[in-house]
Amino acid sequence: MTSRIFLCILSCVFLSGMVALGQAVDTVSFSLPELLKMAVDQNKSVQQASLEAKRVKYMIREARSAGLPHLSAGGQFEHYLELPTTLLPGEIIGQPGTMIPVKFGTT
Repeated sequence: MTSRIFLCILSCVFLSGMVALGQAVDTVSFSLPELLKMAVDQNKSVQQASLEAKRVKYMIREARSAGLPHLSAGGQFEHYLELPTTLLPGEIIGQPGTMIPVKFGTT
């Protein structure tokens, strides 16, 4: 009895494999220019040469930028509503022991 079940299962597996082999396979066709383009795009040495060309281009840009003039600028803007007051010792004008408030700067 078990040998019949085993034989039945084995024949089902065999027949299913035969049905799978009988199915149509989708084919893809390429033209010669398409194949050449794919070969060039996927070739490792071509990719390395492309990266090397980019590296050289960036090195040339870097060397060129070192030869160009550099510009640096700075600035400062101060707008006081009231001029800052500085305290000076009174000895400067003959009043020892006192502090004299003096305003310095421009408006």
